[in-house]
This record gives sequence, structure tokens and C-alpha cells, in this order.
Amino acid sequence: MVPSVDNYQQTIQQIYTYTNDITSYGLVSLMHNQISADAFTPMIQYAWFSSGLKHVGHSPFVNVNQICFAS
Repeated sequence: MVPSVDNYQQTIQQIYTYTNDITSYGLVSLMHNQISADAFTPMIQYAWFSSGLKHVGHSPFVNVNQICFAS
């Protein structure tokens, strides 16, 4: 039995979507892991403070460019 072209295209699309979802999950996981480092804690605390979700003051911080690409 020869599969139809429609089934083939649908199967390829499902594989592509699944692979893309895994890649996206991996990137989000890596980003979360990196931003969870102690060097970024004051920056995260400032985000909570500036959004009004945390009412305690924040300490001075450096941004991602200053931490990762210091010259």
C-alpha cells in the first residue's frame, strides 16, 4: 500500500512541529538556567519591584550586556 501525498505531507509537518517544539523548549530551558545565576538576581528583583509586585527596595544591578560582554 502506497501512502498518499497528503498523508506524507501531514506526517512531515507533525515531525517538524514536534522538533520545533523540542528546540523551543530547550532554548527556554537554557535561558532560564542562565538567568537564574546569582549574578542576575538583583536584576530579577528590580523587575519585580518596578512592576509593583514587590514593595521592598532593590539593590543596584548590572544588566546582561555588562555581565556577559564586559570589556
